[in-house]
Amino acid sequence: RMENLSLIKTENPKENSRIIYPNKSKLETYINILLKDILKDYNYTLYWSVRLNEYKRAPYDFGIYDNDNNDIIALIEIDGDQHYNRNNYLHKNDESFNNISKKNEIAKSKDIPLYRIKENSIRKENKNKIINDITFFIDNLN
Repeated sequence: RMENLSLIKTENPKENSRIIYPNKSKLETYINILLKDILKDYNYTLYWSVRLNEYKRAPYDFGIYDNDNNDIIALIEIDGDQHYNRNNYLHKNDESFNNISKKNEIAKSKDIPLYRIKENSIRKENKNKIINDITFFIDNLN
């Protein structure tokens, strides 16, 4: 079942980030469905479009929060072609294209694991492989 993703901006109860729900791509929607199913077995909550205060320009696609202490414990990014090849429509300048490395740096400086999934791998790999890879990442968060 698809969720309505055209919700208004909502403040995240977590102190260090803000959650928004813009329209999402089909691949992000697919990964969202897989993540929600995977996380049923964990004491974690999934949010879409997590913006850390340190870098509000470009949200991370997903954030996983620990329900016990309300801390963000992981970030997940779906990387399309625009993450590797500059697109003048999406990247008005070099700074916007360099958001990728900036996101990596911020996640690393905050000691928050960042898992990147290439859109091409989502298209090419079977569902079970994607689930196994994400589950492995989540299992190794501690």
